Amino acid sequence: MPEVFDAARRAQLRSAVEGLSLESRRENSLYPLSTRIKGNCGEVYTGGGGRGRETRLYRCKGNVRGCDDVYLNADEVESEVWEQLAESLGEERFQEWPSGRRLSPGAPGLEEKAELFSLFDVQVEAENHRFKKKSGPADVAEEEWAGVRSVLEAIYPPASFTKTKIDLRLALNGMLHRLRTGITWTEIPAKFGPAQRVRERQLSWWQRGAWPLLVAWLNERCAGTPVYVRPTIPPLRVTVRGAETMGPLSGSRPR
Repeated sequence: MPEVFDAARRAQLRSAVEGLSLESRRENSLYPLSTRIKGNCGEVYTGGGGRGRETRLYRCKGNVRGCDDVYLNADEVESEVWEQLAESLGEERFQEWPSGRRLSPGAPGLEEKAELFSLFDVQVEAENHRFKKKSGPADVAEEEWAGVRSVLEAIYPPASFTKTKIDLRLALNGMLHRLRTGITWTEIPAKFGPAQRVRERQLSWWQRGAWPLLVAWLNERCAGTPVYVRPTIPPLRVTVRGAETMGPLSGSRPR
C-alpha cells in the first residue's frame, strides 16, 4: 500500500498529537487547592481522587479511614474559591498582582490559579459535608387527595386507583417522608405501606411522567417547602494569609 503521508508529514503530525496529549495530561494533573482544603475530620484534601473518572476530584485524606467527608468536584471548588478571592481583594487589586504582572484575559487556567493561591497562601474550610435532605412538600391530607388524583388521572386510567393493594395517599406520604428525612427505602415506617410497593409505585409515577407533575402541584399548595436540592459542593470559607498589607481578606459565602 502506498504511504498516505511522507516522513516529514508523519513527524509533523506525531509532534502535534504528542503536544496535545502532554498538555491534556498536565492540565488534568494540576490541583491548585491540593492540601489547602481542610475537612471536618481535620485532615486536608488532596487532588487526584477517584482515579479512572473523567471528573477531576479532591479527596479528603481522612476518607481512607472512613471519615464522613466526601469527594469534591475540583472545577466547582476552584471556581468558587477563585470568585471569593476576587471579591476579597477587590477588582482593581485582583487584576494586578503584587509582582506587577497582570492576569491574563478570559477564564484563568489552572496554572494561574495555582500561582495566585500559593502567592496569597489561600486556605479553605469546607463548612458542611453531610448532604442530608432537609425538607420537602408537606403530607397530603384526605381532603387534598382529590387534587392529587386529578393530576394522576391525566396519565393513569381509573382502574389504577381501584385495583391496588396499597393506600395510594399513604404511599405518597411515605415518598414525601423519605424526601424530607433522607432515609433509605427500607427505613420507611410501616404506616405508609410495604416499602417495596411504595418504591415501585414512585418509580412507576416517575417513569410515566407523573412524579414531576405531582411535585409541582404539591409545591403550589405552599404547604411545606420545595424539595431540597443537594448542593454539589458545601459552603466554603476562604482565608487569605499572604496579603496582610492589603486589608482584611477573610470571608465566606453561603451556597
